[in-house]
Amino acid sequence: MKPVRHSGGLGSRGHRRRVGDVAVLAGPPNSLNNWNTMIRSLCETCALMREVITPKGSRFLLCQLSKSDPAYLKYPPQPVVRCDGYREKEKIGEVLKQ
Repeated sequence: MKPVRHSGGLGSRGHRRRVGDVAVLAGPPNSLNNWNTMIRSLCETCALMREVITPKGSRFLLCQLSKSDPAYLKYPPQPVVRCDGYREKEKIGEVLKQ
């Protein structure tokens, strides 16, 4: 059996390249144009969230409601689009000032 050789790169978007007997279009499919765009999570603006960054640089969002209420996950899967415990950061500050 002959080893498969790779050319090392896909080339610039829009250039055709032959792979075996098949012509392919280099670059991600159109459906992946925004592959790195995430939906904004409520946790990002929640007053009850604490950001935890590991020594390796991984980032986790810790829900402080999890300490007092088992219904809330300690590290909820992101993005969170609806949460009954959500408290906007600015509004918590306004309540404390009154």
